[in-house]
Amino acid sequence: MFHIKTLDSQINSRPVIYFTFKNCKGNSSEELTVQLKQALLEEYSRLCSMELCENTLIDAVIFSKKTRADAFGIHMSCALALPERIAVSPVDLISVFANLLDNAIEGSLLMPPEKRMILVSAAVKADCLIVTVANHKPASLHVRTEGMASSKGE
Repeated sequence: MFHIKTLDSQINSRPVIYFTFKNCKGNSSEELTVQLKQALLEEYSRLCSMELCENTLIDAVIFSKKTRADAFGIHMSCALALPERIAVSPVDLISVFANLLDNAIEGSLLMPPEKRMILVSAAVKADCLIVTVANHKPASLHVRTEGMASSKGE
């Protein structure tokens, strides 16, 4: 078995990927080579597919939350039409996207694995940022339509 990890550092604007071999007894070098190539291609494909919009800040937040969702077996689908610059402060952008996605991940974990999915869309229209995050919720969860609601007790 081997483990692949993408480092935060980059070389020539490309992420650095490294791998380690563990417990490889019994596997031929040819089998390991095929498995390693497949895993590296999958990781490279995942990394390349994360350039979702022109706004690098939003890309970074989505990448981080998608990585977290993937670790929990939650599929995240994104449709973002965001320009490089948005008339919203960077702190507010991070706060809005991170909070919405954290809540969606938390809600998705209450669902059976086959219903764990998050849909994210965002666009700027008429100088307004429109963000939509959708996920399944348990039938027993009551959604308030007025005022603010939180299950976190804050």
